[in-house]
Amino acid sequence: MRNVIFYLILVVLNIHLVYGQDFDLLITNGKVYDGSGKKPYISDIGVKDGKITFIGKEKQQTAGRVINAKGLAVSPGFID
Repeated sequence: MRNVIFYLILVVLNIHLVYGQDFDLLITNGKVYDGSGKKPYISDIGVKDGKITFIGKEKQQTAGRVINAKGLAVSPGFID
């Protein structure tokens, strides 16, 4: 019985970790070049289901994978 309860708790935690996240991928602290001709700025980029859904700076964001792009250039929407 303890094993069943233990596995049930693991399943519930796993569901929360996968589906309770704001983004699949979060790129933080990157120098964003947005193609508008404006000066680049430091920002975060959130990707969900293969699409950019957020560009900005907010705290308390969760993601399946986080990449710290400090000191790196980021160009959302560009294909290299």
